[in-house]
Amino acid sequence: IWIGKRLNDIVPGARLEGIEAPETAEAEALFSVRARFALDPIQEAGDDEPPTLDLPTCLEPLMMEKRFVPRPERGEPQHLPAAVVRRDEVTVRIQGVEEWAPPRSHVERTAFGSYSLTFSWQGEELAIRREVEVMPQIVAPERYGEFVRFCREVDSVESAPVRTSVVRP
Repeated sequence: IWIGKRLNDIVPGARLEGIEAPETAEAEALFSVRARFALDPIQEAGDDEPPTLDLPTCLEPLMMEKRFVPRPERGEPQHLPAAVVRRDEVTVRIQGVEEWAPPRSHVERTAFGSYSLTFSWQGEELAIRREVEVMPQIVAPERYGEFVRFCREVDSVESAPVRTSVVRP
C-alpha cells in the first residue's frame, strides 16, 4: 500500500499493477525496485496527430527549496548539517511510444553542490538519471541568494514534464 501511495505521489494518476524488489545479501548493493503501473487514457491530440502523454520525471522530487530555504533572505549563516547524496536511475517503458521529448538534460556544479538530470532513450524505453551532491556546509548570508537560486533551479528542472507521442493501438 505504501509503495502504491508513493508511486502516485511521484506519478499522479498511476495505479500500481505489480512490484518486484530483488533481494541481495551484499551490503553495498544498490537498492532496486521494478514497478509496473497503469495510467489513465491518453488525451487525443487531433485526427492527424498521435496522442501525447506528459509524464513527470518519475523520480521522487528532491524539494530543495522546501528542504533548505526556510526564508527568502538571511542575516545569519545557513547551516546545512546533513549531506544529500543521491544517484537515481529510472527506466520508463511505454508500449507504442513513437517519440520521446524529454526536457533538456541539466548539469550544474556550484560552490554549494552539484546536480545533474539526464535523459537517453531507445525505442519504447527512456532512461532518466539523476545525481545530486550537497555536502554539510555553512552558507554565508552574502551567498544565501545564490544558494536559493541553486535550490530553485533544481526544483524547476525536476518539475518539467517528459512528453511522449504514442502510436494508436
